[in-house]
Amino acid sequence: MPYSKKAVTRTFRIDPTWLEVLESEAEEQGITSSALINQILKKYSLTWRFDEKDRAINLSHESLKDMVESLNKEQLVKIGHKTGQELSSNYFYLTGKKEVESVISFLNLQLGKYCGWYQLHYSKENKQYQVLLSHQISIKWSIWLQNVMETFLENVLSYSIKSEVLENSVKLTFNT
Repeated sequence: MPYSKKAVTRTFRIDPTWLEVLESEAEEQGITSSALINQILKKYSLTWRFDEKDRAINLSHESLKDMVESLNKEQLVKIGHKTGQELSSNYFYLTGKKEVESVISFLNLQLGKYCGWYQLHYSKENKQYQVLLSHQISIKWSIWLQNVMETFLENVLSYSIKSEVLENSVKLTFNT
């Protein structure tokens, strides 16, 4: 889905209650109501509209941590691979792109920023990419995340992925 730099003017009817909430939130964030509405529409377009179809739920990091901690490593690996498979299918449906930069942008925006799975940092030197996914959940989340990302990246990019699990991060390395 290509992004446009050009804004389009539209007129919408908005319930005064929700308008007040939007204006208050925009003021708190130090942005215009229009900018906030654009952020909301972007999140909806890229993530939220699929959540209802996929029957996704929102959990606090603490609740998620408690659930993840109840699983053993074998379960985390199995569920991680399954999630990576589903994610790669969804990615192709959404974008159809196999370029590394597009994949990293997807991981950063959709799963990092909008879903709150991690903060993504990456570097590229020559043909080697290093991606660091940092979070504040647990080592077991790192194990699950490692398996999601290995499966996803191998399916989407067809590169061999090397990974390292740390307490609060996963480091992924691959050559293009």
